[in-house]
Amino acid sequence: MQGCGAATWQHPPTRSDQQMLYVVSHGWHTGIILPTVELLPALSFLREDVADGPYVEIGWGDKGFYQAPEITVKLTLQAMFWPTDSILHVVSVPEAPAEYFSASQVVEVPVSREGMAALQQSVLATFVLNDQGRGIITQPGIYGKSYFYAANGYYYLTNTCNRWTAQMLAAAGLPMAPLTLTAGGVIRQVRAAQLQLSPSL
Repeated sequence: MQGCGAATWQHPPTRSDQQMLYVVSHGWHTGIILPTVELLPALSFLREDVADGPYVEIGWGDKGFYQAPEITVKLTLQAMFWPTDSILHVVSVPEAPAEYFSASQVVEVPVSREGMAALQQSVLATFVLNDQGRGIITQPGIYGKSYFYAANGYYYLTNTCNRWTAQMLAAAGLPMAPLTLTAGGVIRQVRAAQLQLSPSL
């Protein structure tokens, strides 16, 4: 992923060239929230399938663990110690992210248009697409109006949902460490990235 591990911003936003995205931490798991009006044409299937609200949350994780109706010790150990199939969870966010996810940490961060496009291309590459270029829904999601989608990549101890989030943010230009495994690590780096930006933004 481009920008991964950079010490400073790549293609940082300016006052005249910025779009807002949001990073949400639900405790152990993080996701990215994008404005639906800014979705690239290649991701328009999300708007048609699920994202009828102003925002859409996208998260990546272990297929068995993420979709399981009940979390067992076996699922937890498999997710931690064996490479397992992955899945994407896409949620329609019908109001301001901080209000909708009032029990979670939500951080707003500006990115340049170039950064937003690069992030979305990285997100798109995570989806398994059908012959029509659309994501493949596997089952309903776990809260709100949401669905699970088939995903590329394997989940394992050093390739977690939080590392995926960090890689997507790195593609957007944020300075993110290449091996970010925890939700706390993601949020700390996003807040640090905010401090690097010009106060005039």
